Formats: sequence, structure tokens, C-alpha cells
Amino acid sequence: MKLRSFTFILIFICSIKVFSQDVKIKKDQILIDGTPAATIKNPYRDHYEYFNLAGEKLFTVDFKGLAQVSSAQPLQYLEVISGDGTQKATIQHEVLKASFSVQNIITHNLTVKYGVFTKNGVDKTALDKLFNNTSAEVNNVAAQEIQRAQERATKINSIKMSVAPAISGQDIIGTQNMSVRKVIGRIEFGQCSAFDTNNCIQVFDLDKNRIATVKNEKEGFKKYKVETYDDKTFYYNAAKSYLRGDPAFGEEFLAVLMAEGYMLGHQAKTLRGQILDAKIADAKVRSANIYNTDGYVIDKDGKKMTGSLTIYFQKLDIDRTGDVLPTDYADKFGQRLMVKYNNEKKQPRTKTINASSGAKFCIETENGETCYIGLGVKGEAMKKLTNINDLSFNNAYFYTLIYEDKGIQILQDPVEKEKFVVKIDKEDKGLMLDRSSDDTEANRLIDYLKTCKELADDIKKKNFNIKDVNDLIQIAKEYATCK
Repeated sequence: MKLRSFTFILIFICSIKVFSQDVKIKKDQILIDGTPAATIKNPYRDHYEYFNLAGEKLFTVDFKGLAQVSSAQPLQYLEVISGDGTQKATIQHEVLKASFSVQNIITHNLTVKYGVFTKNGVDKTALDKLFNNTSAEVNNVAAQEIQRAQERATKINSIKMSVAPAISGQDIIGTQNMSVRKVIGRIEFGQCSAFDTNNCIQVFDLDKNRIATVKNEKEGFKKYKVETYDDKTFYYNAAKSYLRGDPAFGEEFLAVLMAEGYMLGHQAKTLRGQILDAKIADAKVRSANIYNTDGYVIDKDGKKMTGSLTIYFQKLDIDRTGDVLPTDYADKFGQRLMVKYNNEKKQPRTKTINASSGAKFCIETENGETCYIGLGVKGEAMKKLTNINDLSFNNAYFYTLIYEDKGIQILQDPVEKEKFVVKIDKEDKGLMLDRSSDDTEANRLIDYLKTCKELADDIKKKNFNIKDVNDLIQIAKEYATCK
């Protein structure tokens, strides 16, 4: 690993901070504002030894890097060991000044951040503090990456033994069920794309799904970046550099890919099916739809039918887009109720009941009984226009019953809950209070309830918030007692 190259890159992307102390190294001597404070030696690569001016070894610093599975950049840190070898600290390597010299960057960091060097020499208190405050964060990340690397190596060896992925032409051969060797996918060597001439490897499964793409990561020597079909990214260090069409490199990569859980064959199709099933189940729970729920239906003539009820009030929002109702074609959701019941001979039957029939149905919920009533409404001009354009003239829907009193009902749209319906027995249709202006809604409601003059006058005086369910219930109560 070329650690220095990573440091040089970081120099140009990190912000440069200005410090009051001037830290320089001249002829192995550390100068703080021009005053000698200590000396430094670099006997071999990435190893630095610090001495006081009397020549006593103070501590050593080893510049280290650890490849990370989750990042193209290695974890860079400094391992500091006391001169007598009894104390050890691990600190993060930070680039706090622009320099092409790693020892300059490290010394500057030790001076301005940790206060180890001053114009008076070495600050032993600061040095002791550094040893007593080892960076737990660096140690934890390092331990995690080491564990990941070990786990990956174990998995790779297991894959090589059990699956033994091999390449024959473009076919990927693997062992299944511990005995059968068969084609489990396809591999392609070539340039990444028409606009990217870098070398890439693409792996496909038996269903022609592109499972993974691997390409060289510029920031690391023999470091490769893998992007998978499920939008995940991971990195690995290859044993050798990639040459286009090299089957040995490809087989090594396949072992790494399978160690990450991508087994090819029909796995992606199966997993996608499972994910889709889970999304559908989640969407059903979030929806206003009713599925195979025990309840009863009462038709216009008062005849009651008990059974298992199903009604679709909305589209399933599988991807959580918020798109649950059609806007460019007829809205037929919430218009038909399906009832599964047993006839007089105990034989299973299914019956469809339309909202236009004026039927009422109820189901048991956690909060007790919830009922719905089918009816047409005045209002909702845009929905009606869309339905007509789609040659659908049925504008009756089932609405949730919120409150019922003598001669009046307050209902709510099961999906668009900001929409309420006021229905009085004297009218065949209910009045939809939707997204129109307050004045427009109020005038329509005043006209709808005009037989109760005192109540209509109060609405006209804006003594009610007609878009608030509690105020609508109060209106219903007063209407029920209106003389």
C-alpha cells in the first residue's frame, strides 16, 4: 500500500488552518518559531524517531494504514510508542498543513494539536496526556476493519472450497449442493462504458440481471471498487493487478463477490420476489383497503348479510411515493365491496355490492365497529370530469361514517381524509366538502342545509370551521334538533 500517495491527495482536499506557531524541520532538527526544540530521524519508511536536544529518545511514531471494506481510503493513523517502550498510543493522522513531507505533517500535528513540542523543548505533561488519552475511535474502527478482513478471508476460503467458482469462456461455473458443477452466471470483461474506457468486469446471473460491476479504484494500488445490483458498494484489495480478460483475476473476484453474499444463479430473482412480497405486505398495512375482514352488510331494504369483506379504496403504495389514487383515468376505487358468505346450504358464495346501491357495511376494528355507507355526492367536479373523460359515469363511493344523528350523517373519505361529506335524508346525494375555498364551501353547505334557517345563518356568519370534524359533528347535532 502506498500510504504517502493517500497523504498527498488529502493535502489538497483538506482545509488549511493557520496556526500561530511556525513548525519546521531543518537537517533533522525541529524548529518552533526558529528555536530548536527536538530532533527527528527517519531510519526507514513510515517510521519516525524523536529525540530531545540531549539525544535521549522520547518516542517513536509509525505511520500506518488499514484497508477498509466500506471505503476506498485506508484508515490512516499514527502509532506512538514511548522511548522505553512502556507506553503506547494510537492517534488519528490528520493533515493540518500543506506539505509533501509526511514527517513535517506528523510533527506539525504533534505540535499544534497535542502541544508536545514548544520553543522550550518537549512538554512532558502534554506527552503524558497523549499517552493517557489513546484514541478509542481509531482503535475501534481499526479493530472492526481487522475483524471484517478476517471474516471476509474466512468466507472467501469457504467459497473456494464449496462453490469453487471458475470461468469457462463467459460462463461462470460453480458447485451446487456440494456435488453438481453447473453454469450459475456469466462474466464479461471490457471497458466500463462507451464513455468510460477503463477496464471493468460485469457479472450477470442466470436471469440476465447484472449483479455486480468491478473497476479499479484510482485512490488505491490493487484496490477495486464493486457496485452491486442492490445499490451497495464495497472495496477489496486484489492479489494481483487486473489485466483485461484475466480469468485468474476474475475467479478471485467471484470468490470475493460470493463471500459478500451474491451467489448468482436465481438468487436475485428470489430475493427481489421476497422484497416485493414484503413491500406489498407493508403497503397493505398502510393502506385504507380492507382485506378479508369479518363484518356485515345492510342493503337499502334493510336486509343483512354476514361474511368476509374486501374493498379496495386505493392503489398499493409499494414504494412509498404517496401516489395512491388515479388522476388520469377513472377512479373506481371504493366503489365495489366483495362479500364472501355461505348460503342457506352452507355453500361458499361471493357477491359484489356497488356503492351506488346505497348499502352500508361495518367491520370490527381495534376501536370498535367502523361503518361505511355508499352514496353519490355533490361536488368533486375534477374527479367527475376525469371519470366522464374515461367514459365512467359512476360517481358513487363508499365513505367512512363518522357521526350519525336524526336525519343527518357526517362521513369522511377513507383515503383523502381532509374530505368530508354531509348527508341529510332529504337529499339523495351527500355534499362533499373538499379543497374549495372556505367561502365557496360555506355557501354550498348553507344551501344544502337551508331548511334549518337558524343553523344556516350561523354558518353564514362563520361561527363554524366547516373543515373541522368536531364542528361538523356539532352542525349535525344542531340540525338533528332543528325545528
